[in-house]
Amino acid sequence: MNTSFELDKKNALGKDDKSSKGSWDEKIIPLCDAINSKDNYYTTSSCAGRMVLLKIPGSGTKADAEWLFVSHDKFSLEQLKESIKEVPEEQVVYRYEPFIIHVVCRTIEDADKLLRLVRSIGLKRCGIISLSKKITVEIIGTANISTLFSQEKKILLPEEYIRIMIETSNMLLEGNWKILDMLTRLLEKKL
Repeated sequence: MNTSFELDKKNALGKDDKSSKGSWDEKIIPLCDAINSKDNYYTTSSCAGRMVLLKIPGSGTKADAEWLFVSHDKFSLEQLKESIKEVPEEQVVYRYEPFIIHVVCRTIEDADKLLRLVRSIGLKRCGIISLSKKITVEIIGTANISTLFSQEKKILLPEEYIRIMIETSNMLLEGNWKILDMLTRLLEKKL
C-alpha cells in the first residue's frame, strides 16, 4: 500500500477551494465524488464548463486577464450585456470552455485504465500531464468557442451573431452536463 498516495489524497481533498469562483461547480460534484471514492484516484481541480468574457491585458498573459463575465450555467444576451456596461479599450475575448478535471492516479496502470474509460465515450482531449511527483490525468470536454468580442471600445460582432453564439454555448453546456453524467455513471461502475 502506498501510504504517500493516501496522505497526498487526504491532504488534497481536505484543502479549501482556491478557485476564482470559490466553490465547486455543482454539476461536476457527482463526478468528483465518484472518482474520489475510489482507492487509486483523487481529483485536484475541476470545472463543469463555463462561458467567459476576458479582458486581455497589453502583456497578453492569461494571469493578468480580467474576467468581465463568467457563467457556469445557461445565460441570456441580456445578462451578457448587463456585465459590460462600458466596453473596455483592451481586447475582449468570448469563450465557451467545456468541463475539465485533473485526476491523480496511484500508478501508471491506473492512469491508463482511466484514460481508456474516458476515451470509450468519445473524450479524445485527455492525457497524462504529469509524471514527475504525481501521475496526473487531465480530462477535457471536446466542444469550445473562442472569438474576439471587442476591441478599442467597440463590439466587433453583430447582435444577432452574439445571440446565436450564446444559444450555441447554452446548447453545448447542456451537452457537456450530459457527458458529465454519463462519465460519472461509467466511472462508478468500471473504475
